[in-house]
Amino acid sequence: MLLTSSQLFGQSSPIGKGTAFTGDLYHNGGYFGIGETAPQTKLHITADHNLNLDQFPIIRLENIYPKSEFENIWDIRNHENLYFDFGEPAPINTKMVLTKDGQLALGTETPHVSSILHLDATNKGLLIPKLTNVEMNAISTPANGLLIYNKDRDAFAFYESGSWHTITKTEDLDNYLTITDFNNTVVAGIENSGSPYKTALV
Repeated sequence: MLLTSSQLFGQSSPIGKGTAFTGDLYHNGGYFGIGETAPQTKLHITADHNLNLDQFPIIRLENIYPKSEFENIWDIRNHENLYFDFGEPAPINTKMVLTKDGQLALGTETPHVSSILHLDATNKGLLIPKLTNVEMNAISTPANGLLIYNKDRDAFAFYESGSWHTITKTEDLDNYLTITDFNNTVVAGIENSGSPYKTALV
């Protein structure tokens, strides 16, 4: 039978009751609250506002291997931004931050104000999707600026104005005549031959 009013679990001996935080459990018509007397979602957690939320997690996920006594801890905390911290078991280090402005940061707690995604590392890079020509051309309604790595061409490709364009490496241009080469050879040869067509490409 679903309850229509908030009721406290273990009222005679509340779970986690203390001076540091309120850990009382409530339920309201199938919604559960921790520290929240009127939960509005399936799980509604409210922390003590007297705490420094930059220091204390709201949720902790802990996994212990008894044989080796190896411990993995993920902490989730929020204070304007949402922080995901990890430790084995300590110290706890921030691995990811989702800011209140919608920025996602990996490897740093302070994404640049101009970024929507800020990646920071000294021993890793960004690996984007690798597609064949067939897979690339099968992308439905690609957006202008969409970037992939083309495995058939061994090069990056981006989509713009109805077609895919390959970002060519400098060394791949060795067998092609550049504008500078054209000016220095073809145009110069025309001028030296006395041809009336003396307009050089710039």
